[in-house]
Amino acid sequence: MTQSSARHVALLVVLLVIALGAHVAGADQYAGTAAFLELGHGARSLALGGAFTGVAEGVHALFFNPAGLGSTASQLSSIAELSSDFYNHGSIAAMLGPFGMSVGFVALEPVTERDEHGASLGTLDYSDFAVSLGSRLCRGSLSMLGVGVWSIGSSAKVVRMGNLGDGGDGLGANLDVSALLCGSAGGGYALSYKVGLTVRNVLGGAIRYRSGHEEAWSREATLGISVSLRQQLLVALDFSIPEGAGMGVEWSPVDEMRLRVGVRSEGGISLSGGFGVDAGCFGVEYACVFKKHLGCRHRVELLVHLDSLLSR
Repeated sequence: MTQSSARHVALLVVLLVIALGAHVAGADQYAGTAAFLELGHGARSLALGGAFTGVAEGVHALFFNPAGLGSTASQLSSIAELSSDFYNHGSIAAMLGPFGMSVGFVALEPVTERDEHGASLGTLDYSDFAVSLGSRLCRGSLSMLGVGVWSIGSSAKVVRMGNLGDGGDGLGANLDVSALLCGSAGGGYALSYKVGLTVRNVLGGAIRYRSGHEEAWSREATLGISVSLRQQLLVALDFSIPEGAGMGVEWSPVDEMRLRVGVRSEGGISLSGGFGVDAGCFGVEYACVFKKHLGCRHRVELLVHLDSLLSR
């Protein structure tokens, strides 16, 4: 490992230690702020039970592990949630080389306010909006323990939070840091693996409402591991602090198709499944998640493979 690589690794370790220390100190105090971001990004990750920190591929590495940005061809993504009884959710995201950007929203169905006699007093609307920017900051090789490549990434997000009460809208920003190690085992098995770590909401101010009320951000650390066999079978695991764990399996019977199942434990057990299909420059991803008492969530995503499109 070169002296420059050693400095980058040392810097990453210092940043993550500080972030983890701050997280442990404030985890209980900051639970739940900007929770709508936990709806996740991407149909593939949703079908895999949210286990994507150690996969970190494509445009949605921006949210799960920005150190993985640029590891695949550039993409443009558009997402829509279907069959949601009480909210609508969607996003548009793009990855160009090691840079990523996303715009997302969630809007609750209007809530009718009534008086003591049941007469309608009007409706209350609620919506949240987020913009995220991220990049893989640096990458290098590490010839130990079978690790071939390491990378460091970071992303920043700005969130506008709606408020059903009289507090007015809120605005806040925060920063995530992440790392990714990629290795492989030779031979006929063509085994490869990734280990990712993301610490969310490391640095930033509280969400401030026009009423003067403030909410600090939720802090979370997630460790992810993925193992791929011959680029046909993928197994991914995610473990989060203070809570949450997910596991997903993806199988590619042919290059243009991927089948997925997943399970997640976070405030109860949820089961998921889905598929992905590519056709030339375009791809379609679908995911369905079932959780007791909440029913099913359906997510459809349209992908545009920009490198293939622009090379035509």
